[in-house]
Amino acid sequence: SVNEYSGFSFSGDEIARISAADYDSRRFFDEFVAQRRPCIIVGQLPHAAFDKWTLDYLEQAAGSEVLDIEYRDSTQGRYGQGRNKKMTFAAFLHELRAGNEHLYLTTQELPLDEEDRPGVMAAPVQQLTADFPLRPALLETLIPFTYNLWMGNSRCGSTSGLHHDFHDNLYVLLQGRKRFDLYSPADALRMHTVGEIVRVHANGRICYRGLLTEADGVDPQAAALDEALSQAEAAVAAAEQDVAAGTAGAQERLKQCEEALEAALENMLELRPQALSLDQLAGGKRRADGRAQALATEKGEEEDGE
Repeated sequence: SVNEYSGFSFSGDEIARISAADYDSRRFFDEFVAQRRPCIIVGQLPHAAFDKWTLDYLEQAAGSEVLDIEYRDSTQGRYGQGRNKKMTFAAFLHELRAGNEHLYLTTQELPLDEEDRPGVMAAPVQQLTADFPLRPALLETLIPFTYNLWMGNSRCGSTSGLHHDFHDNLYVLLQGRKRFDLYSPADALRMHTVGEIVRVHANGRICYRGLLTEADGVDPQAAALDEALSQAEAAVAAAEQDVAAGTAGAQERLKQCEEALEAALENMLELRPQALSLDQLAGGKRRADGRAQALATEKGEEEDGE
């Protein structure tokens, strides 16, 4: 069957309303996260100071940050159409104070670390981390993937296109109203999707033609490529030992092993970055960088020898 989903499905029941004080992280995981069951958490997020987030406070904390702001031409227009412009956070907040209903702060491009791995947050959230727990007690069993902030004015309401995320969401409403229309992965094949669904994993992960992944989101090729890379590295190390020992034919074998290693590195780095786990992506780049440095060192020694 294409759809293997085995979690929660709607049957006319209301969404559960719970208090964070009544649940520890284990019970919350078992009753909601593991079952893919949505809920409404009533009350404030414990240990958060969102009541400080006035527009003046936000401007003082992160007003100089330059952001990508979505815009629309009228209140009947929709966001999510790829129409963005650069603004400082202070300028955006000024427009909100003036009642501008054509601008919307949404997700920002994540910065990369020294190993080209994406961070978990961008401005202006980076400047506000002292005001909320990065690992809420209710979600201690989960690893944060991204933190985002959405802001905008809309007296008549605005909508986002129907979509699905690949990660669990904790959505904290600070001001105004928000309505969510939710559909179970069990109904995925009944939806008019962009792309052809070829598999729905038991945990609800939806895969489209040309983008097949494992249930955890990793490309099936990634594990095989990572294993091939490890074997190629081991073969090079063994050949280098044979060269050092003066074994007959070792130099030629080392050359062949190095070529195989280069091919394995290329295969790993050419695989779509989103198909690799962070460890695989960073490991492949570290290996590539380290090998490039080793080759450069060897070339330098040869030139010195000449």
